[in-house]
Amino acid sequence: MFKTIRLLPGLAVLLTALPSQADVTVGERVLQKGLFSPPQCKNDSGCLCEADIKYPVLAGMADEAQQETINNEFRNIAEQLKCQGEPASTASKGDNFSITHTYELTFQSPDIIGLKFTDLAYEGGAHSNGAVEGMIIDLHTGKPVTVGDLFDAKNLDPVNKIIYHALLPKSEGVFRDEIENRKGAFIKDNKCQGCTVALSKKGISVVFQAYEVAPFADGNPSVAIPAKYVSYPAIVKALAEKQPEKK
Repeated sequence: MFKTIRLLPGLAVLLTALPSQADVTVGERVLQKGLFSPPQCKNDSGCLCEADIKYPVLAGMADEAQQETINNEFRNIAEQLKCQGEPASTASKGDNFSITHTYELTFQSPDIIGLKFTDLAYEGGAHSNGAVEGMIIDLHTGKPVTVGDLFDAKNLDPVNKIIYHALLPKSEGVFRDEIENRKGAFIKDNKCQGCTVALSKKGISVVFQAYEVAPFADGNPSVAIPAKYVSYPAIVKALAEKQPEKK
């Protein structure tokens, strides 16, 4: 019924033409929220679909046509996840299907924007299935920053070792085996294996999908990567200028 969308590959082409821009802002649109009754579903049968679908909207770009293209793509991705049917008039007595598509602005500077997208879908069973995707956009080049951009060849080995030593002490059973099997190759061939990379004020983190290296109860394990291993100049500069907020 639901389909999880991987965001980075689909947007890479669109974002390559983004012009240099220092004052881009990120707003929000709510595409769908509430209960909906799919065809052949009665409002009290427990087959309703509950939606919470939001997507970001860029504003302030110098190239308004490109800005519209990117925003339309954000919307199109969200549209694919919508609940079907009409708004439900009554609450369901059973478990509803549900779909959540949300985003978080994790970092913003004149040079860089960091976003994190979260998809969750419940189709029955013990819990929802989901995916997390990080996106880092260089506002001067107009391109998404890839894993290969973040960590050059000489830093890949120490970065993989940091991930390994952070995950192993907390692991057991099949997940310990999985971590051992990925030793030295969590990041390989310009890809994060079963993970994504996110940027916040605290720096770069490697975030794993559920079940990849830990049980569902552990959520999305995250490993912070020291700034000295980050190779991308604009991110190094942005992090140096943007100090974390004090608690």
